[in-house]
Amino acid sequence: MRLKTLAHLIRSFFRMGVNTTSFLGSIQPVPGGMVADAFAMYGLIGLMANIEAIDFDLVAVAGGTSVSVTLTGAQFFSNIIDFSGSPGGGVALNTPTLAQIIAALPPSYPTNGYNFPLIVINDSSGQTVTLTSGGTGVTVVGTATILTATVRLFLVSVTPTAVNIVNCGGWSL
Repeated sequence: MRLKTLAHLIRSFFRMGVNTTSFLGSIQPVPGGMVADAFAMYGLIGLMANIEAIDFDLVAVAGGTSVSVTLTGAQFFSNIIDFSGSPGGGVALNTPTLAQIIAALPPSYPTNGYNFPLIVINDSSGQTVTLTSGGTGVTVVGTATILTATVRLFLVSVTPTAVNIVNCGGWSL
């Protein structure tokens, strides 16, 4: 076996892969035969450290008959909230407070500013759900109502002093 082939096999064996369950395949390491400089490797390490940030989780929030439900920090950062229940009237889906949102940031997220999509699905029986602010420092901009059997997409911008939740549109289920 040639020395170059042996070196290639050894490099391939020790090359780290990053796998995630959200994709059909996986995020692949540097292809064999490519030599990455230090900056590219720092980028790969940064991706590996933050891969959880691109992994969307769906969290079911069962509101029951309540007309006011407050999300936890973990639910808020799940990216997809599926609200269900049989309330007697319109539902106020309250965000966590600014302090709770900042405290719920995972350690790999940047604390000086972070943006992520938030999708809210309304599976309740016949009632409108309205995403409302959890208090000072948390602002909901644009249409915040989610009709029954409807999905609404928001862009959330988190900084140490404010959280802005901006409506980006919606669609029917």
